[in-house]
Amino acid sequence: MKAILVAITALILLSVAALTVLGIMSQSGNPVGILDGRLAPCPDKPNCVSSEGPTDTSHFTSPILLTEPAAPSTMQLMRSVLIDLKGEVQIESDTYIAASFTSPLFGFVDDVEIRFEPTHNRIHIRSASRVGYGDLGANQQRVEMIKKGFSEHIQQ
Repeated sequence: MKAILVAITALILLSVAALTVLGIMSQSGNPVGILDGRLAPCPDKPNCVSSEGPTDTSHFTSPILLTEPAAPSTMQLMRSVLIDLKGEVQIESDTYIAASFTSPLFGFVDDVEIRFEPTHNRIHIRSASRVGYGDLGANQQRVEMIKKGFSEHIQQ
């Protein structure tokens, strides 16, 4: 019985140590950025979602479609949404925003990238974990919260 308890304790400690190391590793790195005028495709891991790959059904999320012509303040509104959701804006231009989100428990960093396509009144979103394989749906949930927050801001 004592050996089982020691083994379970060792497994728990190793798991916590591994998660802590991954959290520290995720602190370094940057968002992928724009590749060939688009957000980068998701890697072959479930911890990423993007609106720029409609044929990649396992990672696809719909873009934000604007019903009215975009205003100059469109990206300012998106910036506000990201900050409201505790994102840290890293890079910003008239058509692109990169922000990072850090999980409270182990400090995992996820990158969110927003690409505004004013000619099509569309906002593309990509959210991906920097390290690891799975994310328990965290990136998909974050994208849905961004979409909801943007919708609420635009209606004000």
